[in-house]
Amino acid sequence: MPGGRGGLSEAGHFIYGKHGQLGHGTLESEPQPRVVEALGGVPMTAVAAGGWHSASISEAGDLYVWGWNESGQLALPCKALAEEQPQAEDAGQAEVAPCQEQPGAEAAAFISIQALPALLDLPRQPQVSRVSCGSRHTAAVTREGELYTWGWGK
Repeated sequence: MPGGRGGLSEAGHFIYGKHGQLGHGTLESEPQPRVVEALGGVPMTAVAAGGWHSASISEAGDLYVWGWNESGQLALPCKALAEEQPQAEDAGQAEVAPCQEQPGAEAAAFISIQALPALLDLPRQPQVSRVSCGSRHTAAVTREGELYTWGWGK
């Protein structure tokens, strides 16, 4: 499969769940379609899939995100964004390194992979009507028409 991002193989099998983007709580590929049990009983109205992360919107307008958080595309704590500190002479030119799992207690502060859907609280907690996932960023439109974006901005 070009780019190794996931989707359907030539045989029609779902593949590449190794970054948690399938939302089943594992990092394994799925050969057949499977219900995302963590969202069972929550009616969904929309879904979006990026390269290695996904998002969905419930009927109530709640936004759920899961998958790889390499560049903060889940709006969850990410080591790369936390370490991004522009130098005084290079303001706005900071290098962003991919998030990586950290051994020991330090890892608890950062989320590199969110393998189950997580409810995302946007500022002022608006109801979301649309969502789109890029490879390292996410965008959402609220029912009031506000646009929110987050993730890698380079």
